[in-house]
Amino acid sequence: MTFNQADQQRTYIFERHIRNLSPEETIAYIYSGAITLQKLQELHYESYEHVVELLREEHVWHYAMNYPSYFVFDNYLKRYPNGKYRHLADRELRNIAEKHFDAKDLE
Repeated sequence: MTFNQADQQRTYIFERHIRNLSPEETIAYIYSGAITLQKLQELHYESYEHVVELLREEHVWHYAMNYPSYFVFDNYLKRYPNGKYRHLADRELRNIAEKHFDAKDLE
């Protein structure tokens, strides 16, 4: 089976079972290249907006990990207070604050 055939097979499976997939599972198909956001929209995927928001959160988090700063982690927490990475962002904020301030200033 060629790469193109495998890609077509993944797309066919996705389109056939789209209604049974969670947004998180759908994102895995996007990352694998089997489906695009444009195709999701064309298929009138009911969780399209949710998938887009999850992808935005992933993007913001990856940016934070590549360019860590107090501002970036604080921004993540403001945008996604209940986000997937909120505990990690909170820990990173505390670590950065401890490096730049005396412990007594944090209390």
